[in-house]
Amino acid sequence: MHRRFRRHLGLALLGASLLGAGGCAGGKRRTAGDPALPLAPLSGERVLVVVVAPEGSPPEGADSAARRALASLPVRIFPTDAVPELLGALGAAGPAAAAESLPRARDLRIPFVLAVTMGSDGAPGAATLASPFGEAPGLRWRAAGPVGADDGWSRLAAALLRDLPAEDLGPGAAAARRVLGREPWRGAPLDRLAGGLLLLAGGSLEEARAVAAPLVEGWPRDPAPRALHAMALRLGGAAGAEAELDRARGMHPRGESALLSAAMTADVLADGRPETAAALWAELRRGWPDRVDYGLRGADAVARTAGDGAAVRLLMSLPTSPDPGEGGPPRDPVSRARLALEGDRRLSLGWYLARQERTETAISAYDGAARLYRTLDLRPDLGRALNDSGVALADAGRWIRAVPRLREALGVRAEAGPGEELANTHFNLGMAYAGLGRDALADDHLLRAANAYGALGRKDDRLEALLQSIPARGRLGERASLAAAVEAALAVAQGRPEAEGRVRAASALARSELGEIEAAIQEFDRAEAAFRAAGDRLGEGRVAYDRAIPLVAAGRHREALATLEAARRIAEELDDRESIGAIDEQVERIRRLLPGGPTER
Repeated sequence: MHRRFRRHLGLALLGASLLGAGGCAGGKRRTAGDPALPLAPLSGERVLVVVVAPEGSPPEGADSAARRALASLPVRIFPTDAVPELLGALGAAGPAAAAESLPRARDLRIPFVLAVTMGSDGAPGAATLASPFGEAPGLRWRAAGPVGADDGWSRLAAALLRDLPAEDLGPGAAAARRVLGREPWRGAPLDRLAGGLLLLAGGSLEEARAVAAPLVEGWPRDPAPRALHAMALRLGGAAGAEAELDRARGMHPRGESALLSAAMTADVLADGRPETAAALWAELRRGWPDRVDYGLRGADAVARTAGDGAAVRLLMSLPTSPDPGEGGPPRDPVSRARLALEGDRRLSLGWYLARQERTETAISAYDGAARLYRTLDLRPDLGRALNDSGVALADAGRWIRAVPRLREALGVRAEAGPGEELANTHFNLGMAYAGLGRDALADDHLLRAANAYGALGRKDDRLEALLQSIPARGRLGERASLAAAVEAALAVAQGRPEAEGRVRAASALARSELGEIEAAIQEFDRAEAAFRAAGDRLGEGRVAYDRAIPLVAAGRHREALATLEAARRIAEELDDRESIGAIDEQVERIRRLLPGGPTER
């Protein structure tokens, strides 16, 4: 049984999300009638900056420029241009980009969205603050008259900085406030920082240090190159790296760290750097132990390097949020986003517990996640929790408990219309019904899954659903529909001998169910030839083992013994001790059926 489980915060980072100070000079002016701007709730929280260009697409590099200009704020500016899930939604021109950003921000548990309207010259003219989790502080900012790009961004940064309480500002942002109106304060160049980040995430520590060291010297007030340089030292086991990291964090204690970019990049590099990623996430957890989002991504890295048990321990050590009481969920965006993250923590915990076959504990975690998602009306996440809960029960053979959860998941996912997740739940529900012996229902849902996967162009998933429907049709005695399913599966498997072998083997077992012994043996012969063409010895061994089933049913016991002996030789070749034991059991049973066997003495 397979899951189509999209991981929490499933991000890919190939660019730079870099901590540092932007240009800060100039002043600000509010639109007449706007209330005072209470930005304290943003302190330390993630903010998605959306660049809106009414006359067309934003100028190239506008998003990076926006994040860099606002990096002196004591908030975590989220890396818009680095997240593939956001690129398509935010590529639209005009206000649609801002509207599309809200559901995306909700999925990523980002409590605030700052939409900045930009002209063709790259200068921001207005900004609006919104939230996908509730009512945001009312921000309406407009530049006073025509401005250039640098001046406009300086004015916006100044407007936000002036409204944040001094105690929330780190030394970097405080310095930016002091120089407002006198001189720009710029961070290290983005392209050079991005190069150092990729080198660090890829494990090229000496090269990363060579890039970062001159940036530290040239831009001493920018904590981004300092953090990258210190982490390269730390990964290399150099002395003093931890103190340097703490200094970088102290320069901007509530802002986004360059280490987040490095950790996310290490997660997605093509050659894979699981140890580097795990070390980077561990450093983030050390510096910001209250950040549940860092722990969630860190758990995935830990699982890759230290196993599922280590991931479970990490998830259980994270700060937790209790279920809302009788008063219902909180109304403010930050609390609601954190409650959603608590749901994600429970969902991830259920995932790793299920992988350890700790089914009851996993179900408890999934149920807790489902309660929070239902309370917050996060329907896609509720469908995911219900689906994975049902899968965990089905994997443990607890079909009766699995079916109601999967049926509820199907109803929730149907609300969003056709798609991969709905197809996946049809598949899982079909498998659960098959486990219960409800073959007609199993066949119906598996066929729905196969058709849905076909519409999505998912050939392998369509083949899997058709393969699983073949035995059900055999048990139902539906010869015509069985032939149709086999024909459809063979069409998908065309040109792939291993896939054709699987289809032929499933067809052979279904023919055995129908009592069509010769047809079953012919299909087994075709399956064996296909597996041989694919060089799949394990597939050949399974065919040899299963071929004994129709032979015994036909009373052809000596032929059955011969095919089991062939299966045993392959099992010995593959050093498959478990299969050898199973084969020997079957051989002993068949020998008892022979004249003069043990049962006739």
